[in-house]
Amino acid sequence: MEIKYENYIWDLGGTLIDSYAVSVNVFKKILAEFGILTAEDMIYRRMKKSSTEEAAKFFGVGDIHHFMTRYRAMEKPMQEKPVLFPGAKETLEAICNQGGQNFVISHRDHSVNQLLENAGIKSLFTEIVTSDNQLPRKPNPSSINYLIDKYHLEKSKTILIGDRALDIEAGENAEISTALFKSDIIIAQVKPTYTITELKELLTI
Repeated sequence: MEIKYENYIWDLGGTLIDSYAVSVNVFKKILAEFGILTAEDMIYRRMKKSSTEEAAKFFGVGDIHHFMTRYRAMEKPMQEKPVLFPGAKETLEAICNQGGQNFVISHRDHSVNQLLENAGIKSLFTEIVTSDNQLPRKPNPSSINYLIDKYHLEKSKTILIGDRALDIEAGENAEISTALFKSDIIIAQVKPTYTITELKELLTI
């Protein structure tokens, strides 16, 4: 069966890479450094709904800059051996084999290139957008529009895949289709084009 879309724009953590176990653990430890004790389930739910910075603000962190500096420094080495969600590599390969293109948008810096290399999927992307591109973060659609403009992508043949409301909002703001992946938290404020529980479902929608 042929794929419906030509261009697949991916979120990274929580979509291709199962990063939450590490992220939540690190977040909890640094909150404790700030004297804030919170259950991991609460942290996970908040991180699924918003950015890490917004989550830190929600839990009452005063010095966000210091918090994020500590968070990035502690999380980075723990993510050096990324764990892909089942079917991630096979789905990316199938898209490429059928003439499609994969792109990824990450809030991380250029170190994401090594992370994707370690995961064995870096070569499957046409371009990897990182914080080094200095584009506004999702849900602002600038990073998506950058790819659309640079590669002359047809919007009707382009889809964004992510696991959080801000991913879906970014896709909607860019006027492209969206797929919400593996969301075990009800996200009432967004209405994705598709909701999927396995990445391979993208090959048959």
